Amino acid sequence: MGVIILTADYRKGEWGEDVVVMRGIELIPDAENMTYISYWNGAKQKDIEYWIPHVQNRLVIVMDKLPKMTKAFEEKVIVDVSLKQGSQYAIYDKALQAMFRFQDRQYVFKLLKDCKMPIPLALTWLETNRPQNVQKWRLLADVAFTLPDEYAWSIMAFCVEPDGKNPRWPSRKAKDKENIPPTFIRDTDTYWELLSGLDIDIRNDVRTSEDTPTDYIKGKRKEATTQWL
Repeated sequence: MGVIILTADYRKGEWGEDVVVMRGIELIPDAENMTYISYWNGAKQKDIEYWIPHVQNRLVIVMDKLPKMTKAFEEKVIVDVSLKQGSQYAIYDKALQAMFRFQDRQYVFKLLKDCKMPIPLALTWLETNRPQNVQKWRLLADVAFTLPDEYAWSIMAFCVEPDGKNPRWPSRKAKDKENIPPTFIRDTDTYWELLSGLDIDIRNDVRTSEDTPTDYIKGKRKEATTQWL
């Protein structure tokens, strides 16, 4: 018999290459050496308990909160710390979800402040879910890691537009080699690569500079821009 893991963040585990992702239970999780990851909010103890004898290797159930469970049932499954009441991860996750979903931005600011949201963690989520707003990134570049964190939390609360949708999880990326900015960009401008990826004018300025970082900016020909008359 295999193991069932309940978690709010399946990415924390190392599951190998043989992984099946599904909503609810779409396949019987009975293959050996296979990890089944199920997004199953609202699953009850009896629903999960039914599949215990069928799991041959590993069934990871991703959910927002734990169902009501008996102590006997808790001994049959593994509950990840991300779902345990009061865990720091759960507190961070609540604030991050609110930042992208809730209309009450004063409440969002309170959550970010109360949990002392780590700025690098929030920036990673912002880069994945709200990369477009250049002005927001300029403001964050001015205050992050130089002024008290309250300034960055304020920008995250009042400059990020909520859409009511669940945010996407940041993906794990291989560490890229560091690109050196051209001379007309400050060495301390942390977000120059992000801004150049979003703004055609910046990319064209980089292309016309004498020290174009060709590994980052592809092509020497200027991109066409659209301007209002």
